[in-house]
This record gives sequence, C-alpha cells and structure tokens, in this order.
Amino acid sequence: MSNRLKLYDAATQKLVKQAENYKFSKFGKYSFPDIVYSLRESFKKEQTHIKIFGAYIVGENDSFSEGFCMVSSYYLYENTGRGSNWKIMRDPDHWWLVDKITNKPFDITYCQFPYDFDYKYGVPEQSIGEDKKFAKYIQEQAFILGKCADL
Repeated sequence: MSNRLKLYDAATQKLVKQAENYKFSKFGKYSFPDIVYSLRESFKKEQTHIKIFGAYIVGENDSFSEGFCMVSSYYLYENTGRGSNWKIMRDPDHWWLVDKITNKPFDITYCQFPYDFDYKYGVPEQSIGEDKKFAKYIQEQAFILGKCADL
C-alpha cells in the first residue's frame, strides 16, 4: 500500500471516529459514520472522478478527495438532517459543514490541503438557494456521488 493511500485511509478513520460522536439517528439504512466512510471510499474510485469531474483527477496533496468538497458537503447536508443539523460553509476555494449545535466544522475533504485549513474565513453558502441552475447542478452531482458510493 502506498504512503499516500495509508495517509488517506488514516484520515478516513479519523473522520469516521469524528462522525461517531454525532448522535444523529440513522438516515435510511445508513448511519452518519457509514455515509462518511462510503463517500470517502468512493473518492478512491476512478469511476467516481469520471462521473463527477469528467476525468480522473489526481491531486498532489490528496490524490483522492481533492475537488470533492462542494458535492460531498452538499450530499452530507442533504442526507444527514439538512439545516436542522448543519450550515454549509464556503470560502473561495473550499466547502465544508458546520455543526449548528457546537459550531465546529465537519470537513469530509480536509486532508486535501497540505496545511491546516483556517475555517474562520468561511461564510454561509447562499448560491444554492438563490441560483436555481446551480442548485439543480449540485443536486444532480450529489445524487451521482451517492450512487458512486453505493448509498
């Protein structure tokens, strides 16, 4: 197993453990940790990259989750309680979720950066509610991602 894959898998385990701390009920037949794990595993698949980006994209910092922040954050938001549990946050380069109770970030693609990302500059995402074309696009992408993750 390559070092990059080991680091990625360790980051996945860290996220699953973080997800286990959330006391959400199951969403359909999947728990929040199950969804996180399945999405992270789908990022490894070449087919997921092709269906989401149109090509296999391998980033330098994280060869798997780089570029998936928008669609995976939206998928989690839509499939784990929406606005009752989360705020979708963004800055010009990144998307993530913030727990509405603790106000702490949950970032399924955090390891794509070679540095600790500074979440304090994030603002709530507005374009999904304001731009119907964009909202339709991200909903379609999230549906595809869910299918790629067998969810």
